Amino acid sequence: MITLEIGENELDIALAATGWPPPLPDPDKATVYGEVFNDSYELKPNITVEIHAYGVSGTYSAITDQNGRYVIENIPPGSYHFQLYTAGGSPCGWRSCDLPVGNATRCNCISTT
Repeated sequence: MITLEIGENELDIALAATGWPPPLPDPDKATVYGEVFNDSYELKPNITVEIHAYGVSGTYSAITDQNGRYVIENIPPGSYHFQLYTAGGSPCGWRSCDLPVGNATRCNCISTT
């Protein structure tokens, strides 16, 4: 038997059991997670999500799993440019997202492939 806390529902419990969404980062860091879709809203596996902070050096990246999901954990908070790449290395999309300190922020992306 599962006991729900106030504000929880069965979906929250089921998602937590899969590790999705990811846990909160260290208090002085940020985490970004999301899904990559094509323009038909089909999930895209094996897409590299590379992020660059505006005005700060450093690049962080992840590759989407078989469900089109990615997670990049414990990064400095700030405003980031997201660039998507196919498995062959061709650019296939971009977007921007602000990542606040101490939060796990969902940032879904659209791939042109």
